[in-house]
Amino acid sequence: MLNRATMAGVPVLLGWIWLAFSACVTVVYRAYTQSLTIDEAYVFKDYLNQSASVLFQQYNASYHVLHTWAQWLAIHLLGIS
Repeated sequence: MLNRATMAGVPVLLGWIWLAFSACVTVVYRAYTQSLTIDEAYVFKDYLNQSASVLFQQYNASYHVLHTWAQWLAIHLLGIS
């Protein structure tokens, strides 16, 4: 049996679930409908479309270490499209 404290948290939990779902839908919609920016294309050309060794050999202002590594992994595991 659920008590009042548990029942009071259900709407909050449902709100967080809805927020996470709508954020995911927004990100997927943006990725599907919008083209790359010039900065994203530059990072793709210089880092993401190369072998992993390039991630340790080059550096410039557009190279954000963790983000670039995560992008590289996603592209090489899931594909470009």
